[in-house]
Amino acid sequence: MIEGVGQQLALVRDSLVAAGAPITSVRATGGALRSSPWAETVAAALETPLEITDDTAGSGFGAAIVGRRALGAVSHLCALPADVWARPYRTVSPDPAAVRTAARARPLVERCYEMLRGLSVQRRRPWRRCPGAVTVRWRRRSHRPHPPGRRDGTGGRPLDARPSQ
Repeated sequence: MIEGVGQQLALVRDSLVAAGAPITSVRATGGALRSSPWAETVAAALETPLEITDDTAGSGFGAAIVGRRALGAVSHLCALPADVWARPYRTVSPDPAAVRTAARARPLVERCYEMLRGLSVQRRRPWRRCPGAVTVRWRRRSHRPHPPGRRDGTGGRPLDARPSQ
């Protein structure tokens, strides 16, 4: 699981670099990265030192910065004053052998991601890939009480079966 998270982060990093966003350092927050195996694996997948901070609000902070950038209040991340950023309490350098292993696995991870993404798209619209197939609609089970007028008690049973169009 740890390797998968690291590989997905590396794919995101690759997309950002391909879009022209230079990445000079990676600063990370969160409880999982306080664990040495997690931090070492992510650093190896990203092929860059990982600066770990004590801050726990990294996602909210990142969203606020992106919002300020979208509004034009910040021209570039480097334009923010240094005291805005949480200071790292440790830096994890990637192990060269682990970097090579992660880099060898990345093409396979990327192919698997593309295949699974294709399955996900097909699953959302099964009637488009199978002409003449029967589509069954299911009512979601809910732990909430039914609103007035919906006391049919069908739970998760099919409501109808209809041919696709």
